[in-house]
Amino acid sequence: MATMVVDAPYSFAEYAKEECASLPRGKDPSLSLLSSYFRLRGKREGGAVVFYSEHAQIARALYERIREAFDERARFAYVRGKGYLSRLLYKVILDDEGGRRASLLLPEEGEIDPSFVSDEKKEAAYLAGAFLASGSVSSPRSSNYHLEISAPREESSSLLRLLQRAGPRFPFKMTKRGRKDVLYLKKSSSISDFLVFIGAQESCLRFENARVDREFAAISNRFSNLDGANYRRSYEAGERQLKAIERASRNPLYLSNNPKLAVLVALRKANPDASMNELAKLLGEKTGTTVSKSNVNHLFRKLLEDFGGKGDA
Repeated sequence: MATMVVDAPYSFAEYAKEECASLPRGKDPSLSLLSSYFRLRGKREGGAVVFYSEHAQIARALYERIREAFDERARFAYVRGKGYLSRLLYKVILDDEGGRRASLLLPEEGEIDPSFVSDEKKEAAYLAGAFLASGSVSSPRSSNYHLEISAPREESSSLLRLLQRAGPRFPFKMTKRGRKDVLYLKKSSSISDFLVFIGAQESCLRFENARVDREFAAISNRFSNLDGANYRRSYEAGERQLKAIERASRNPLYLSNNPKLAVLVALRKANPDASMNELAKLLGEKTGTTVSKSNVNHLFRKLLEDFGGKGDA
């Protein structure tokens, strides 16, 4: 796996793209990647084919893929966009006086040459090229997992068919955004599978680690909320029981006729914060019998019916 230097600020999408782009693939898969990229972010300019990118690392990686595919060196150029803080647009230029390479990369608009996706390595490289050219993936720390590839209308249908051919692990859906179609994934496990498939294994690990951390924090928060709710319910139940006990204590005959309840009443007064399970254990120790939580609930329910109004203990 290629090693990359990460500069800050650095988005997760940029990291995933640079890892994917930097992966050596061999001649034929590199040609598949370049063909896909050229369809979405390339064009013919004079006697050359030109690949565009806003990212220097991706432009450098495209240069390496060109060497793998054509055994030739490309040239670099760049232009600066208009406006304040505009970004550089890098151009990777491959001379093509006869137009042979352009015809090879784009044999027919809207259709994918079967030779570019004839095996899994080429298929993965082709999809990697599409992702590099016009894809994006949200930060795994976001609550909205999202990976997408945008494509012109004339390219989107064939790309969607290729994605669907990969099987149910990549359940891409399509929507329209302006003049382009957007193919997207929302399920986190499918996003992870796709990143692995196109060669971004390290990014997948980062995605999964951050996702697990976020979901663990959410689960911990839910448990904390649940514990708080349970504590409030227990406290409120204890208050109702103590009020009923106070009223029942004014009727000594009532408790004398219910010796087990009388012991439980004394235990509750001595342990106002005890849970039902704790009271069941204490009552069992006092009476020398086996007492369950439901036994304690039943005794308190009867007490509340007689002295505290209807309701669960």
